[in-house]
Amino acid sequence: MMRANAGTADSIGAALNNSLREPLCLKLIDAWMAVARRQPDARHKLEHADSLAMEAHEIANVEAPIIVARINVGIVARMWESLGELPRALTAYRHRYYHYSVSPVAAAWIAREEGRLATLAGDKQGAIRAYRRFLAMRPNPEAQFSS
Repeated sequence: MMRANAGTADSIGAALNNSLREPLCLKLIDAWMAVARRQPDARHKLEHADSLAMEAHEIANVEAPIIVARINVGIVARMWESLGELPRALTAYRHRYYHYSVSPVAAAWIAREEGRLATLAGDKQGAIRAYRRFLAMRPNPEAQFSS
């Protein structure tokens, strides 16, 4: 059903499609499933979805809503991380952070995740910068991010 209705939106931005009219959300889901199932083509699907995510934003030339920013940043980065590609996961956070106009909560979340990945990737200075940005937005993080 999702695949059948994927191309019905006229606007690239509304459909989150790229220039070839491939629906981004479906490509992200395909990549996510391939990564989760450890399929042989998982890396290829993720590379494709990652590039479509960036292209869709650039083509639409609109500020993505917060949910798209979180999907684009969080899911793509987590998939790269699960494949053991920490530098690519870190790049996903760093590259996309400046592409979205997001709420302070989302910006803090992105900075915190960037700091976590930078630490794992051994980028001490990058981790410090990201955590400082996080703490500037959330000076009392335990109270604000506790669940």
